[in-house]
Amino acid sequence: MVSLLCELCGSEEAVTKMNVEGAQLHLCSKCSGVREMPVAKVVLQTLKPMREEPTIVIREDFSKIIRASREKMNLTQEQVAVKISEKSNVVKRIEEGWEPPFSLLEKLERFFKVSLKEGVADTKIKTKSEKKSLTIGDVLEVR
Repeated sequence: MVSLLCELCGSEEAVTKMNVEGAQLHLCSKCSGVREMPVAKVVLQTLKPMREEPTIVIREDFSKIIRASREKMNLTQEQVAVKISEKSNVVKRIEEGWEPPFSLLEKLERFFKVSLKEGVADTKIKTKSEKKSLTIGDVLEVR
């Protein structure tokens, strides 16, 4: 039988599932206020591991890359706008640092044959204890 730790404090085995401000949480006897709970009422749930997908962000120097690529091809902002079916004002704003939507960014990547996006490594949250799972108690700071 799999035992769950309290999702609020993480210190004890969860004995009940309760609604806490709209969220269903597995809680220990201290956090739930319940002294003892029959084992039959404990709700256990097997969690499937989530597939980690890399976070994609726009490169900080995307506007410089676009401008340098445009100048290397000896094109004006208006010519680029016509070729990618956008307004010249949009190309001007992008070169000034305005972050375009990903669909437009991909259009520019294909046209200039450059990469304007990069992956970001996920940052890990260090827990107070050596538990395998993160609890609300690890994230919240008690006043």
